[in-house]
Amino acid sequence: MKLFLSVISFFVLMGSQPYTHTENTGENTIRPVTAICGRVTDKLTGEELTGVVLQITGTGLKTFSDLKGEFGFHGLPPGAYQLTAAMISYREGKLVNIEVSQGERKELSVELKLD
Repeated sequence: MKLFLSVISFFVLMGSQPYTHTENTGENTIRPVTAICGRVTDKLTGEELTGVVLQITGTGLKTFSDLKGEFGFHGLPPGAYQLTAAMISYREGKLVNIEVSQGERKELSVELKLD
């Protein structure tokens, strides 16, 4: 019973901490992971768009927006990136010159227009 309460307490305490992606460098240090994240919405209605294909040009990295329109690319090296967003019935969206530094989490807002 004591073990059960300890496990439950652990998860409750972990759930109350802000969530941050980190990377173990193998040098007894942990540093934040560089990331590009955000949300995709319909430009006219503001509704979240689910299933949008997001790609970082030239890297082969691809992901999809979730039920809340959210997406994320984690573990990126620092640099400048171009992001494309595509969905049937919508015009392709592009964001260029997205600069991220080591450990930075860049939050983006992507708006797509109906075709």
